[in-house]
Amino acid sequence: MSQSRRVVLLCGPGPSTHIVHHALTRELGPIDTVMETVPTRWFLLRRRVKKLGLATVAGQLPFQAAVVPLLRRASAARIEAIKREHGLDDSPIQDPITHVPSVNTDEAREVLRRLDPAVVVVNGTRIIARKTLDCVAAPFVNMHAGITPAYRGVHGGYWALAEGRPELAGTTIHFVDEGIDTGGIIAQGRFSVTPEDSFATYPYLHLAAGVPLLVRTVRGILDGNLQRDPVPEGLASRLRTHPTLWGYAAARLRGVR
Repeated sequence: MSQSRRVVLLCGPGPSTHIVHHALTRELGPIDTVMETVPTRWFLLRRRVKKLGLATVAGQLPFQAAVVPLLRRASAARIEAIKREHGLDDSPIQDPITHVPSVNTDEAREVLRRLDPAVVVVNGTRIIARKTLDCVAAPFVNMHAGITPAYRGVHGGYWALAEGRPELAGTTIHFVDEGIDTGGIIAQGRFSVTPEDSFATYPYLHLAAGVPLLVRTVRGILDGNLQRDPVPEGLASRLRTHPTLWGYAAARLRGVR
């Protein structure tokens, strides 16, 4: 492993990246941020239709376009309360950012080699190819919104609640491999929901549960004393996607907001 103590945040744009950046700099000092460009919506839509089928995507789009914005507006006060309680700062990053078209380009790999990190923290990027993971000696770690292996993919807390398994609403810190949230588990933290919480607040509850574990993980790697939680037993691996409009309506009838 490199003798460097440099921390690199390899990320996509968005509030969660701001929160992770500010938490790492507050707890560990200056870091380097490398941000990729988000693929176009048309590219993402075509890829999703190819993977999930037109009927499923046709149910996901109205949920994301119409329901989620309403939930966010209705939950604005609760989101601010979670951020205040847990010190989640989503203000824009003021430090310099190195922009790359994709984490899987030669340009991104050259930047990583030049920075020579001790650890790479991943947040909100596309799936990282083996060629990029191997371009530096440092481990790549990710904070995932879900308890793996049962809730890989997206919206893990929501799916745990929708399936009547609130004890599995939580966040996983794991090493990154070529799969989707399949890397070795480092730590997991659970959260409870209140009657005020909804699909719009779960991402912030994930961050509240995960950010302290992420900081602990990075500090452990830098100090050479990384501690790992026991891997949960008996959980089947499953990849989750966005809810459909009718799927969310059914969950809502069961009390999951």
